[in-house]
Amino acid sequence: MVSEQHRAASALQAIDPGCDRESWVRAGMAAKGAGLEFEDFNHWSASAGNYGSESECRTVWKSFGESGRVTPATLFGMAFAQGWKDPAKGANRNASAPLAKPAKAAQKPAMQAESVKAAQVWERCEPATAGHPYMMKKGGIPDGLRIYPHGAPPLIIQGQNVAGWLVLPCVADGKLQTLQFVPSEGPKLNLFGASFGDGFYTVGELAAAGRVYICEGIGQAWAVHAVTDAAAVVTFGAGRMATVAAALRAKYPAARLLLVPDRAKESQAQAIATTFNCEWIELPTDKPGNYDANDYMLEFGPDALAKVDPTVQTNIYRV
Repeated sequence: MVSEQHRAASALQAIDPGCDRESWVRAGMAAKGAGLEFEDFNHWSASAGNYGSESECRTVWKSFGESGRVTPATLFGMAFAQGWKDPAKGANRNASAPLAKPAKAAQKPAMQAESVKAAQVWERCEPATAGHPYMMKKGGIPDGLRIYPHGAPPLIIQGQNVAGWLVLPCVADGKLQTLQFVPSEGPKLNLFGASFGDGFYTVGELAAAGRVYICEGIGQAWAVHAVTDAAAVVTFGAGRMATVAAALRAKYPAARLLLVPDRAKESQAQAIATTFNCEWIELPTDKPGNYDANDYMLEFGPDALAKVDPTVQTNIYRV
């Protein structure tokens, strides 16, 4: 028989952790009410591109109290809406089957299993080509990227069939962590049930004492690498910039790390730069929020963006 805690853990993994904050909080409250632990909530949250930090998750988790409107049923309802298959139903059909020995207590999902899932999906993919619409729009390069083929088993994420989408691998210490799927138009989606960990994706070659530009998304990384010829890493969201900066600083203590935040993320970049001995680049202040380095290059040209290739030691670069 499947335990209620195992059902709850399965249901939580079926919900998109990158959902809006209200839905994220409701899922967390329901998960706590269903008997899950903070580690379950944080591990699920960390697989989202908009993940903040463990500290933020812990603070929110501690704030969850009993609510008559949010119950374990809320969790299961949210999961069913995402296409979740209740493991208890399959177990009940086999309830009369004889058992050779008593069933062991349900185990929490292992991170290794998630890595295997990401690896299996990655193996289905085909090498990307420069003709993919997103790369043509952003001036990208296909090196190291793949495309989820139309002939592969359908992969549905948040109701979207990702066939034909560009696939980016998130890697930590040479091990695949998870995958991000990029359509020709619209929001990027992350593989369910897998954590980014300390991973990132690199455009170019990392050098122990070289420059490394830390970018939120692949478009920015392509643009910065194109005009500087230096390594540019993709953090898969602003919420992971600190995590990636910490990992890079630990592995490459002599590297020159430069943060490339989107517009309106300057204060966050400044705080990260102070903590991890980085520098950061500021885009024009008259641009709207989420305007990024790729937008700047497309608007003003590569020569203008080339100013992010610093020739003097200062903490802030303005382009």
